[in-house]
Amino acid sequence: MFPQPPPPTTTAITITIKPVLFADFSTIGTLENAAVNAREDKHTAVKALGDISYLQPEFQWPSFRDKLKNPKSRFIKAVDENGEIMGSASYSFYGFELEELPEGLEDAGNEGEVPRYHIDALREKEKKAAIPLTPSKIKANAQINEMEAMENESMRHWQNTFMPPNTNIKCVIVTGLGVRPAHRGKGVAKALLNWATDIADREGVFMWCHSSEMAWRTYKSVGLEVEGVLEVDLDRWAPEGMPDGGDWGVFVARYMRRLPVQLPRGSVE
Repeated sequence: MFPQPPPPTTTAITITIKPVLFADFSTIGTLENAAVNAREDKHTAVKALGDISYLQPEFQWPSFRDKLKNPKSRFIKAVDENGEIMGSASYSFYGFELEELPEGLEDAGNEGEVPRYHIDALREKEKKAAIPLTPSKIKANAQINEMEAMENESMRHWQNTFMPPNTNIKCVIVTGLGVRPAHRGKGVAKALLNWATDIADREGVFMWCHSSEMAWRTYKSVGLEVEGVLEVDLDRWAPEGMPDGGDWGVFVARYMRRLPVQLPRGSVE
């Protein structure tokens, strides 16, 4: 009998959760853009064929700044032993009083000057605005905007389902999650999510998210369950075909929720 080969070995990595700083803008922006291509995220690639505002370069700096300045948001990063940013996540603490929010997150630092990248993006937008839209671009924008409106209506429905108006609901909302391609499959996303699930359990509140096709299994691995879906036939809405001539396919958005885990009696919170 031949000897069995030894089991494969894996190298454990050190993951430390820290607050995102203003100085992290360039790295975080690159990280968030890593999946926005036709191979990894066809849904976003289709939207990019139109002029959806939050996909435009000039939107990134204000969005990043707002997350850091919002007193009821928390923007965190996972770093390795060398301080390299491996991933990031952002959360909104809905219904919480300021004194109830998690502590221990240092100040984001000086906002500093507006990044050159943002200024260049604004100037590029001004140049494009001076060029008359072609009929095909007008049609593309109309189709993408119609798809966006349909998706927004679905989001409003599930927001009202999870957080009924005029109620005292408290919850943690996942507003962003990303891991650099080189660090995927190493537990980075789970570490970022577990930071928030620990808080949700301690506070006895649920946590929910609107998940892309790529991320929902990761969310499920930390306890979020699918409670609703929206199927989007991308070929129905795309103004043009994929660059390689294939079909865009169907995108499935999943609305997921995680109920708090009951802490054992006598546990130290």
